[in-house]
Amino acid sequence: METTIGLLGLLLLLSAESYGQATQARYDNTLSTSALDYKVARFNLTDSTLIGGSSKLSLEGIAGLHLGFEEIPREELSDPRDHSVRFSLSLENTTVRDIVGTLCQFDNRYTWSTDGPSINVYPREIIGDPSYFLNREVEQINFTDIHDPDQAFTPLARQFPNGHIGYVQIRMGLFI
Repeated sequence: METTIGLLGLLLLLSAESYGQATQARYDNTLSTSALDYKVARFNLTDSTLIGGSSKLSLEGIAGLHLGFEEIPREELSDPRDHSVRFSLSLENTTVRDIVGTLCQFDNRYTWSTDGPSINVYPREIIGDPSYFLNREVEQINFTDIHDPDQAFTPLARQFPNGHIGYVQIRMGLFI
């Protein structure tokens, strides 16, 4: 019984802590509103990086927010990530669009765009580079009987045998 009360108390505390952190403006209260127009009550970073800011934004719990981040390519996978651009910022009552734009202004090596419901943050240096793997065009690809996401990459890998193709699926949940 004490464990149940403790868990309920923890859930209420977490709910109260996050209440109001990410809110949709009253006039944006329709399902057709893009996640870009959602208002975030407070968005603060201290000595952080663009990837840290993107991660924090993705944890705000904004309905419909799909945020992708592509790091600057490293020479070797074993090379350390570049964390040289660090910044602090404090934004209030700001849209997701403005937050993503501000993050990219603080680390101008990156830019962003949208693709359907997704916001993609990626390195400026790869724009228009046809040798960059993710810029390659696929004329046609057919999928049949795909029951698992990793099976979708097999036809793509056949078209680009020298490419390194894979995916990572991350699920968030409460584990007690």
